[in-house]
Order: sequence, then C-alpha cells, then structure tokens
Amino acid sequence: LTSSVIGTEDGHEFVRPVRAAFERAGVSNGSLGLAFDRKLSARDVLRFAMSAQLAGANAFGFVVLKGDGFGRVNFALQLGELGQIADGILVVRVGKLGFHVTVKDAEGKVVSAGEPSIGLREDRGLDLNALAARLDELVGAHAAVRTGVVYPSGDMPHQDLVAIIAHLVRGAEGPRFPDVRIALP
Repeated sequence: LTSSVIGTEDGHEFVRPVRAAFERAGVSNGSLGLAFDRKLSARDVLRFAMSAQLAGANAFGFVVLKGDGFGRVNFALQLGELGQIADGILVVRVGKLGFHVTVKDAEGKVVSAGEPSIGLREDRGLDLNALAARLDELVGAHAAVRTGVVYPSGDMPHQDLVAIIAHLVRGAEGPRFPDVRIALP
C-alpha cells in the first residue's frame, strides 16, 4: 500500500478507498470477504480491518485453511486501552525477538507464573509450538480468563498473525481464549 491511500483517524491508519467502498456496501449490515496477498504485512491487513470498522463493521474474521478444510477465526480490533476485564486477560506481545505472554488480572497486574518470553526458532521464525505450549499452561492455570489480546509487530507477515489468533482461540484439547482482540500497532 502506498502512503497516498492511507488515512489516519484518531491515530489509527486505514485505507481511504477501502473505507469508502465499505461505507457504500454497508458492511455493518452484512459480511464482506477479502482475500489478501501472502506478502501483505499484518499492519496492512489491520489497516483494511480498521477501514471496515470506521465504516461501521464491528466483527472480523479470517477464513483459514486447516487440516480438515476451512475454518473461521474471529477477532475484534481494540482501539485505545483495553480497560478492565473482570476475569483477567491474556496478553500476547509479538516482537522481533519472539513472544511475551502473560495473564493479567482486572487491575492489570501480571498474575501468571512461568517464563513469559518465548524466543524465535533457529530459523528466526516465530515458535508457534512453544506458544501453544505456553497457552495450554496458562489456560489450565487461569480457566476463567476468556479474553486474549494480541499486540502484533506491524511488519510481521499476516499469516503469522492469523496463526497466532488460531492458537489463541483453540488448542488440541479444546477452546483456549475464544474472545480475541487485536491491539493496533
């Protein structure tokens, strides 16, 4: 995406022509599917989602290919601070060195035990297997927590963001943190 098509509202970037198309289509009253090039960054995908949100949409999802077919992974965009969530919240921060994964209580205090940092694999990719193990550990220790928020690195491939969301929503043993939110970078 070129800078000439990027707009900003309340500090959040969106794609001007896409927002206009969403407004004409009335996305708040229905579903709209988009396909993204594999090379598109998480930042650009989130710009598309922000365009839809500014046009009135309030629910988002990715259709992902799974081993047994296609599935939908839903998420919400989080604007500004998350605020208090009575049962606590899982926080996944993604950076150039890997993940930082914690559970915070309603006051924002870290209440999860164990090592929160997950480094990169030897090939410098995100270690999704280690993330899955950490999520299983945390869902077992904090069963009441249903909400997870991901703070993605804007330049990460959007496929990594989709994979992270999929891991948050469901694991091999069942649901993990089904209420997923994305904090805009």
